[in-house]
Amino acid sequence: MRKAGYFAACAVSNTIAADRHDMLAIPRLTVGKNTTINMFKRAVEGNAVPLIYMRERILTKGYAVVRRTRYGLQRVRGNV
Repeated sequence: MRKAGYFAACAVSNTIAADRHDMLAIPRLTVGKNTTINMFKRAVEGNAVPLIYMRERILTKGYAVVRRTRYGLQRVRGNV
C-alpha cells in the first residue's frame, strides 16, 4: 500500500482505533441498517464493543473461511 502512495487505509475490525494500530489497517466500526444510534454511541464511547459487533465478527470470520476454501478449490482445479 505504501508503495502505491497510500498513507492510511481502513480494515473491518469493529474495534476502536488507537495509536497502536497500523496506519494501513485502521479499524473501523460497521454501521448497518440495524445499527441504532444508541448502539453506535456505545461503540464510539468504547462500551461493550465486542458484544455489539459479535454477529458481524462471526460473519466476517465465516466469510474468510469461505474465501479461503474457494481459493483452495480453484488451486486444486488449476484455475489459479
